Amino acid sequence: MGLGFYVLEFAGWRTGVRKRFEEAIAVHERRMRKLAEDRGAFPAVFRFSTDHFQWLALYQCGNLTLDSILHRAPHAADKTAISKGVHSAARLAAIAVRPRRRKLKKP
Repeated sequence: MGLGFYVLEFAGWRTGVRKRFEEAIAVHERRMRKLAEDRGAFPAVFRFSTDHFQWLALYQCGNLTLDSILHRAPHAADKTAISKGVHSAARLAAIAVRPRRRKLKKP
């Protein structure tokens, strides 16, 4: 028997081990989810998206206004949605949102 035989045998062994491992993970996950549900747990509802953190970065670091972020965000509904997203991301990141820039009055 040549070296090629052992390589093929090892490849088959590796495939079988990975398959059994993935199956065991799936069984364990189902068992843990069932146990959690039986103890009263329920699925978490995520109330943020990665867009919120991008908006926060644009607002906080890029010094952009809500209007300019709205023009860059194709699926944002309005400035209020962006503001809420910025503030929720800031709460999750435990940072303070910079105060809104005020326009200077002309003399």
